[in-house]
Amino acid sequence: MSIFSTFKNSITLVRPGNLLLTILGTLIGGALGRISGGETDSWMLPLAALASGLIAAGGYAINDAFDRKEDLVNHPERPVPSGVFSSQKAGGLGIVLLISGSVVSWFVSFTCGIFAVIIVLLLIIYSVRLKSKAIVGNTLVAICGAAPLLFGALAAGKLEAGLLAFSLAAPLHLIREIVKDVEDLEGDSIAGRKTHPIIHSKLKSIRLAGILMLLLAIYIPIPYFMKWMGLPYLVIAGLFAAFPLAYFGGGTIAYPESVNAGKIQRILKLLMVSGMIAIIAGTVIR
Repeated sequence: MSIFSTFKNSITLVRPGNLLLTILGTLIGGALGRISGGETDSWMLPLAALASGLIAAGGYAINDAFDRKEDLVNHPERPVPSGVFSSQKAGGLGIVLLISGSVVSWFVSFTCGIFAVIIVLLLIIYSVRLKSKAIVGNTLVAICGAAPLLFGALAAGKLEAGLLAFSLAAPLHLIREIVKDVEDLEGDSIAGRKTHPIIHSKLKSIRLAGILMLLLAIYIPIPYFMKWMGLPYLVIAGLFAAFPLAYFGGGTIAYPESVNAGKIQRILKLLMVSGMIAIIAGTVIR
């Protein structure tokens, strides 16, 4: 395998699209911290974004190393199930990335270093122990997925500035994890995993995701009415997050048998971006 092919497959392994969301989340968390009065050197936030990106990349590589059996069915094109990388090689790369991200985080601040180590431990625990623990595993992934917002705010010296954004992002990540389990039902079943759709049925998991979408749609406007966010937040989050969540949530509850899980989880990823934009706009203009 050429150096170029190795590099290309390594990038595929760590899911660059998701990494961009992680880095963006860290920078937005940092921006929220700065806007709220946090003080930090200008180079701290890019360094924090690098650390979170490395840790997320390591988590994806470790995850794929443990998911080879189910991915042979669910995602046969990915580097590990396709045979481009062995599970051992993917796991080794994941460990290197996790350690690298942890080391970089210590250069941001002592508290960021501690935070990063906790997230790394949670990612490892998930891959080794909790991947098959249905909602427990989903919740842990959701926490880790939304953690960059807190990490960025912490890097800016204002952890509390990221709490509201975290409270919006974590449920969205949880919904997406449940929908992904529905999408991956066949391979997970063959691998012997005990995900929510395997334990409770596909239709019940889709309805659960729909209920959570509706609840999140109801929650989204609250920060504006509590005067935590300005009008731009309500407009952007309402049109490009709450409304789509209500629409698709109602549809999944009413017609669960016709839901395209892959389509829904891609839409949820787009809603994460619109939510981040709304939070920044609503924080700047109150």
